[in-house]
Amino acid sequence: MGRIEFLWRTLESLENRITLLDNKSSIMIGIETAVLALAALLTDKTMDANNTAWIGYGLIGLTAAFAALIVPLLLHAIRPTQCYFQRRARLDLLPQHYLIWPAESIDRERLKSFGRALTEQQMSEDLIANVFVRQQLLQRKYRRYDVAMVIMKIQAPVILVTIVGVCIARLLK
Repeated sequence: MGRIEFLWRTLESLENRITLLDNKSSIMIGIETAVLALAALLTDKTMDANNTAWIGYGLIGLTAAFAALIVPLLLHAIRPTQCYFQRRARLDLLPQHYLIWPAESIDRERLKSFGRALTEQQMSEDLIANVFVRQQLLQRKYRRYDVAMVIMKIQAPVILVTIVGVCIARLLK
C-alpha cells in the first residue's frame, strides 16, 4: 500500500467515525426528547387538586434542566463551528496549496490549472492536512458528546427516582 492510499484510507476511516458520532448524537437527541415528553405526560397526570402537584413540577423541571444541558452539547457535536468555545481550529498549520479548505474562492479554470500543477508531494501534504483537520474535528465532536453522555448518565437515575416518586404519589392518593 502506498502513502497516498494509506492517507485516503485513514481519511475514509475518520469520515466514517464522524458519521457514526453524528448518528449517535441524533439518536440521543431523540431519546432526550422522548424523556421530556414522558415527563410532561407524567406531570399532566399528577396535576390535580391534591398536594402531589409539586412532584410533577419537579419532574418536568429536572427533565427540562437536563435537556437544556444535553441537547446543545449534542447539537454542537453534530454541527460544530470553527471556534470551539474560544479554542480555534488550527488552520494556520495547513499548507498554502490546501485544496479542501481554500482560503479564497477559486473559479473552475483556476482550480483545474492548480490541480494539474500539483506534485505528488503536494498531494500527499494535502491529504495529511485533510487528515489533520478531520482528526481535530472528531476529537472536538467527541468532547461534546462525552460530556453529554456523562450528564445523561446522571440524569437517568435522577429521573427514574422522580418517576417512581410520581407513581407512589399516584398510588397513595
